[in-house]
Amino acid sequence: MAGTLVEPSALDMQALAVQLVVALVCTIPPYAYWWFVIVPNRRRELAKGKRKGGEVREYLEDLAAAPAAERKPERWLYDRYLREAGLKAPRPAGSAGLPEAVEALEDGLQDALPGGGFWSFDNPVFVYFVLLAAYIIFQVVSHAVTG
Repeated sequence: MAGTLVEPSALDMQALAVQLVVALVCTIPPYAYWWFVIVPNRRRELAKGKRKGGEVREYLEDLAAAPAAERKPERWLYDRYLREAGLKAPRPAGSAGLPEAVEALEDGLQDALPGGGFWSFDNPVFVYFVLLAAYIIFQVVSHAVTG
């Protein structure tokens, strides 16, 4: 078969349609299960855990009882939960600044957005997408600037 030339042929649109259907059938059901079953169950579990006697509540109480110099990253990460549970000491009156602005923004988002605060920064999926978008924007801008 030496010397035979194989010519490429055009794509069959029916084959592309089948591939699209297979891709959708493989992605939509797992995503729907995650969104409609796993996420609500985990939110319920978290809400139960934050009540008196729950695992999360005990963890927050341990975190609040720890000396201020220890466990700073954890305190920062769970700041909102500590405030909601009343385990964080209130700030002195007249101390304005970034923490108050963050609290106002978070509280406003929780009230204004549908979906139980899905679009808040205590949702790791949302945080991931924000960071991914920031990374993509940075890459596009840096590529445009450097040529």
